[in-house]
Amino acid sequence: MTKPFAINVAATMTALGITAGTAAHAANFGPAAGIAAGSTVTFNVTVPTGDTGDRTLTVNYAGDIGSASTETIELRVDGNVVATLTGTSDCDVTSTQTITLPASLYDAAAADGNVELVFDATAQVQPNCGDGFGPYAAPFTAFNNIAFSPISSFVVAGTLALPVVVPPTAPPSSGGGDSEGGAPPAPSAAIAIQQQETVAALRGTGTLINAPNITRRIDRLEGGDGATSRGLSFEGMSLFTDTPMQLDVGRNQLSFAGTAARSVWVEGSVVGIDDSVSNDQTFGILHAGIDRQLFPGMLVGISLQFDRLETTEAATGDTFDGTGWLAGPYVTARLAPNLVFDGRLALGRVDTDVDLTSGGTDSFSSDRQLAQIAVVGDHSYADFVIAPRAELGWYRETSDAYTSGVFGLVGESEIELGQAVLGGRVSRETGFGGGSFVPYVDLSTIYTYYGTGTMTAGSFGEAIEGWSGRLGLGAQYTSNGGSIWSFETGLTDASNGASATSLMFDVTIPF
Repeated sequence: MTKPFAINVAATMTALGITAGTAAHAANFGPAAGIAAGSTVTFNVTVPTGDTGDRTLTVNYAGDIGSASTETIELRVDGNVVATLTGTSDCDVTSTQTITLPASLYDAAAADGNVELVFDATAQVQPNCGDGFGPYAAPFTAFNNIAFSPISSFVVAGTLALPVVVPPTAPPSSGGGDSEGGAPPAPSAAIAIQQQETVAALRGTGTLINAPNITRRIDRLEGGDGATSRGLSFEGMSLFTDTPMQLDVGRNQLSFAGTAARSVWVEGSVVGIDDSVSNDQTFGILHAGIDRQLFPGMLVGISLQFDRLETTEAATGDTFDGTGWLAGPYVTARLAPNLVFDGRLALGRVDTDVDLTSGGTDSFSSDRQLAQIAVVGDHSYADFVIAPRAELGWYRETSDAYTSGVFGLVGESEIELGQAVLGGRVSRETGFGGGSFVPYVDLSTIYTYYGTGTMTAGSFGEAIEGWSGRLGLGAQYTSNGGSIWSFETGLTDASNGASATSLMFDVTIPF
């Protein structure tokens, strides 16, 4: 039968450091979708070369498969038919089937380190799913957003289970104490480490992309009441000069003039993240701070960040819930009439809970550090302001070792990433409501590089490595009293289709 559409997807093992003849915990594949009627989806699953033994294949699937007699999906392993997948409902019910692969079949398939899985639908399996009429259930809800994923005929994901082999215990160390010569953890702990690093990469990229808004800091840098000198006087006689405020006390009057050089500000963002391996990903971040003009042309302050990340791994159903904070100083300074420098340092910690579908809840904590610098231009053209910028960011998160109820001893993990941004903002100011209203468009291209860490293939953190882009649309309102209110909606898009959609709101109040 000639197929109108075929998809080939590579799948890799979730464990690390596997050598020939040993076995990892599992190899995940998917999720992927068949687009046309009668689609074929192929996964090439990487396994240890020469691996042997009986194996278990667990498949989750859904689609236009309401008729068990005509709407079916044939599963072939290296060309051998091992199962026929049928369903009971169209699109909105996820089915699961577990297939045993005997050693006689699996050994030959694994000889070259690659097991080919082919899901071949009949022509009656039509592209009717993924829109409002035929939505998918978990773990395939990401395919319901037809703005990013076309309507499909079926979706599939699963796990090729490989038995855990625990290395033999190393001979006791003669030195005693805290020797590192003990037995290494079971290979299955590598799964937990990769999960941690995948989540940390997502949190790190979200933190750098959704940092406090530089434009608002520049606005505060330019704040002030225009007074050229300040002091304290009584009945016209000067008592003190160069004070932070001007106070004149008279027989029948009291006058006061201060500066808007001190501000308290709050800024928050909510980000929805879409990738091919996770569901229900939400990152919320709240920034707050206080700053003042140290002297004309320099603003210094302290900022505090709270954030929360929730994500569910589609293949396993494990749910991660991490809450953390970052705190540190920042400085914004005018280097030239049309050039501003901005820098930020922060230290903090994250606590993460993991609800495991295999049973129990794990908890671990992480230390993290952040540094960001930027230079921003400011140029007027006709009625528009063009503000090009260049940014460099660095983030590191190190998770403590802990004991898991499922994986046993899980060692430390670390993710470290750098990010460079080139972009700019175009805005135009108009009067509104007795104040100033400034709509704007913000465009940037982002290059992300990972120094350490291994992430799940297809995750947002892995997908954004290299080049990506961001579009922001927003507006800012400044009242006559100097308070600033602004909002922005943004879209960050990675090269392979993973994306993050954000909504931001902030307020700054001078005092």
